[in-house]
Amino acid sequence: MLLARKLLERLDNKAMDELFSAVSPEKLEEVSAHGDFDFHSAALTKILGARSAARIAKALLGNEIRRLIDNS
Repeated sequence: MLLARKLLERLDNKAMDELFSAVSPEKLEEVSAHGDFDFHSAALTKILGARSAARIAKALLGNEIRRLIDNS
């Protein structure tokens, strides 16, 4: 979870928007209705399917590339 927090702290607004758009409203509703706040990994497992995971990876990589370019 520490790694996830550090990664999320580095995200810019565009990457955050891409992350949230990668998760379908239906999945969010399901997790909200049946999820448990104390067990984050179970909620993340429900939210992340193969397609969502690929879109999330794209958003994260895009963010890191933008940071590299901006710092050059």
